[in-house]
Amino acid sequence: MSGLAATTVDTIRDAAASVLGDRAAPLVLAASAAAAAATAAIVFATTTRRTLVASGSAKLPPCPPAWPLVGHLPLLASTNEPDKLIQRLAREYGPVFHLKLGTVVVVIISSQELAQETLIKRGKVYAGRWAGKVLTFNSEGGQDMAMRQYSPRWSHLRKVSHRILTPLKLTQMDAILDAESLRFVQQVVATAGEPVEIRRHLMLYTANIMLAKCLGISYDSPDDPALQELCQAVLDLFELGGVGGVEDYFDSRILDWAVMRNKRKAIASIQARIHDGPDPEQACRTQDKA
Repeated sequence: MSGLAATTVDTIRDAAASVLGDRAAPLVLAASAAAAAATAAIVFATTTRRTLVASGSAKLPPCPPAWPLVGHLPLLASTNEPDKLIQRLAREYGPVFHLKLGTVVVVIISSQELAQETLIKRGKVYAGRWAGKVLTFNSEGGQDMAMRQYSPRWSHLRKVSHRILTPLKLTQMDAILDAESLRFVQQVVATAGEPVEIRRHLMLYTANIMLAKCLGISYDSPDDPALQELCQAVLDLFELGGVGGVEDYFDSRILDWAVMRNKRKAIASIQARIHDGPDPEQACRTQDKA
C-alpha cells in the first residue's frame, strides 16, 4: 500500500507541475494530499465532535496527541509529504485511526481490506463526500452533481447524466478526439528542430475537447488570449478552493463572515472572467507579449 501511495502521489505531482506550471504549487500540494487520501488513507467519515457526542456515537479509533482547539492541524502543516505522514501514523496507531482538524473529526482507513469493506460492500453507507466552503459556494451551495451529498436527488442526477452520456453520444465524440489529436501532432511536428513546450499544446488539446463537446467551440492556437484567460481563470478558481482554508475546520459564523467575504468576491470576479471573456486591454497586452 505504501508503494502504491508514493507512486500515485509522485505521478499526480509531476503531471500537475508539467501541465499547470510552477504557479500551481498550492494546487500540486492539494493534488498530492488528495492522492494520499485516495491511496494511503481513505477518508470515509467526516463530522464534528459535537455531533458525534450528541448522537451517542463518540466511540472513535485511536489518534496521535492533539493540540487544544486546533487538534492535528499543526501536525499536517509540519510536512510537505502528507502521504508519508499518513503511512507513519497507520503503522503507529493501526489501520483505522482518526484526526481532529479543528472541530472536524476525520476517520481514516489505511487498509486495503477495510477500504474494500467500506467502499464496496457498504458503499451506500459511506457514499457521502466532504466539500470545502469555497467549492460549496461555487457549486450553488453544493447542489450540483459533483459536490452534492449522496441522496435520492443525487441518484436522479446520475441517471439523467447516464441518459445524456449514452454509448452513441460517446461514440460521436470520437471525431472530436481524432481532430484534436491530429491538430496536436501537427503543431508539435511544425516545431521540428525547435524547443517545444508540450504543456501549452496539451492545454489546447484538453481544453478544445471539453469546449467542443460542451459548447461547440474550439481554439486554433494555445496563444489565443481568450483561451489563456479561460485557463487562467479556472486555475485561479482551483487555487482558491482546492487547498481549503481555516474556515473549513471551525464552525464559526464570525469566521465565515470574515474569511469568506473576500473569497466570495474573488469567486464572483473569476466567474465573471469565465463568462464574459478576457478584458480587451488584457488581451491586447497578451498579444503584445506574444
